[in-house]
Amino acid sequence: MLKNLAQCLGLGMSFILFSNCSYAEEQRIKVVGDTIFFDGYIPYDEEEADIGNEDLETLKALLENNSGIKILRITSGGGAPDPAYAMARLISDYGLETTAYADCISACIPIFLAGNPRTLALGARLGFHGSYWPTDNMKNFYIRNKAARGWDDPIEFATWAYEDGRQSSARIFEYMFDKGVSPEFTIKISKLGRDDYWYPTRDELVNANILKTAK
Repeated sequence: MLKNLAQCLGLGMSFILFSNCSYAEEQRIKVVGDTIFFDGYIPYDEEEADIGNEDLETLKALLENNSGIKILRITSGGGAPDPAYAMARLISDYGLETTAYADCISACIPIFLAGNPRTLALGARLGFHGSYWPTDNMKNFYIRNKAARGWDDPIEFATWAYEDGRQSSARIFEYMFDKGVSPEFTIKISKLGRDDYWYPTRDELVNANILKTAK
């Protein structure tokens, strides 16, 4: 009986340890040694996986509470630009290296570009697309904000949206130039349509000064 009990306890302990390991592996952002791993494809609630303010606050807390962090390893399908740029500033301030260990797309790009040096794992891709604002999102934004912002009609909102888009494009250009990306590469990105995704080759990324070497 004692032998059976010990076996049961052993199985139970194995299950607990296995469960803890599985949980750790499923963390969206975690620290391992001198490296922060950010898997943006793991949702931080039941559905939401886009880069957002939760990620910004988590990254900030990890950097503040873990000395000796040197590297950020990231993969993400993108998300909101503002928290992504704020995360990029943290990475730059802390002097981290960045590695895209799998696909890094859209709003993941400014985070990756903040690193020095930057490396791209074999088989990983950087994905760029044209700027766009989905129609339903634009309509809902107008409805929610028209009173507070004093938009009497959709034309006034359209004027504001045009100016906001112009400033957003300027921010992208300035940021890319600041990170040493070639003007030709940045201009090519600006010409992409809303449904166009571009995954440059490793040689193209080296020529654009996004990567230092092809390996």
